[in-house]
Amino acid sequence: MRTRMAAVVGAVLLACLMSMSANATVFSGTASGEWDNVVSTNASDVYSVNNNDVGGTARFNWGVPANPTPFDNQFEFDGIGSDGDPGWTTNSETPFLVGLFTYRNGSTYNSSGI
Repeated sequence: MRTRMAAVVGAVLLACLMSMSANATVFSGTASGEWDNVVSTNASDVYSVNNNDVGGTARFNWGVPANPTPFDNQFEFDGIGSDGDPGWTTNSETPFLVGLFTYRNGSTYNSSGI
């Protein structure tokens, strides 16, 4: 009797697990980004846009570095799978990484209107 009960419980658990996995929705894909429509309200603003996320990263740089720092301001996006690497895969209602967004805060001139 005990062996039969264990077999029934095991069969029920297996059926539950199979039904859960059969109903799970899986999403997958890749992501790429680009910067556009930069708005500058000051004619002396300095900025550049480099949209090479497919095979690299998309960058938006602005400002002229102020001494002693060598850095301007920068937004950068590198989408998951945009470089030919594997993309992302996730189940429904599960957080996942779409890409890496970074910001660099430089000390700059000529960036007040962006």
